[in-house]
Amino acid sequence: VVHRGVAYFVEVPDDPTLPPAGQIATVLAQVDARLALVGSDRTRLLQVLIYLPFPEDLPEFNRQWEAWVPAGHA
Repeated sequence: VVHRGVAYFVEVPDDPTLPPAGQIATVLAQVDARLALVGSDRTRLLQVLIYLPFPEDLPEFNRQWEAWVPAGHA
């Protein structure tokens, strides 16, 4: 949904059978695709809410997140 220039959407991994690293990479790629559909990109993120079911996946998520988010836009 886009309301007053702000896009709201939810992404879940297309393939939930992938290991956590693959699911994280998939979701981040899906977010890129969704942002492109609404004419936006990673530099214009207002809020991102991520649910990780297993705390032990946090280091991998953080690694991928830090590589994905452009410098100065975290």
